[in-house]
Amino acid sequence: RAGWYRYRIKWHFYADGRVWPEYSFSAASAVCTENSHRHHAYWRFDFDLDGSDGERVREINPTAGTSVVIETEAARTWGDPADGVYWEITDDATGLGYEIIPSSADLELPVDSFSKLDALVVRHHPNEIDDNGFTCAINQGRFLNGEGVAGQDVVFWYRSGALHTAGNPWECDIVGPTLVPVGLGTAAEPDAEGLPEGYELERAQPNPFNPSTTVRFRVAEAQRVSLALYDALGRRVATLHEGYAEAGRYETVRVDGSSLPSGTYTVVLEGESVRGTTRVVLLK
Repeated sequence: RAGWYRYRIKWHFYADGRVWPEYSFSAASAVCTENSHRHHAYWRFDFDLDGSDGERVREINPTAGTSVVIETEAARTWGDPADGVYWEITDDATGLGYEIIPSSADLELPVDSFSKLDALVVRHHPNEIDDNGFTCAINQGRFLNGEGVAGQDVVFWYRSGALHTAGNPWECDIVGPTLVPVGLGTAAEPDAEGLPEGYELERAQPNPFNPSTTVRFRVAEAQRVSLALYDALGRRVATLHEGYAEAGRYETVRVDGSSLPSGTYTVVLEGESVRGTTRVVLLK
């Protein structure tokens, strides 16, 4: 609670490994809050994946078909929301990491002279906790020193924003990105203990890909399984594998994207006793 304004922070943790840091804005009735105004929230993500060093950030634009490693400290925006730009931060040694996916609510409020940026990739320094701006607008020069970030201890700043419409002080705006695990292989849990031993759905290699990639899986108990590809709207666009899988044996399945548009897809493994998903990105 800050004057007329009301804020709420919540962290949602999902069974498939996703994390949603939610930030909500509202207000009490007042002369100022009756007017249209903007809210911004900046997350400071310091993942320290398998140790603090050896991290790498990629900016991925599915529409343009690009995947670019950010080599030096940089301020970024997602540009045209229709491009679907997102970022991936991984550990060099293990390949484990997170994708940082803007929400549809975040994409509704573009940068302005106050917010200036949607993302900031910088080298970690323990004293760089705030921007020391002493003004309303963010002071990005506090962080950007031209230092290299590839293979370093990286801090990733992410901005969410919401436009509070005029005449509705009690409007609640909910924003925040989704953090999607990379390289972990996820599945719905058949019990409270999580994914059973012996079941695996590995991350596709290569990923991003064009025009094809492969996914490997195995099951602990022999059963009929299907592997299917779904687009971002949840539509099944391809059946990759359907049949009987032997216990303990790895099955390698090819994903052919030659007839599909660029974008993010989900590979879904379904069997009698397990269900798993992994994301793939087609860049053309």
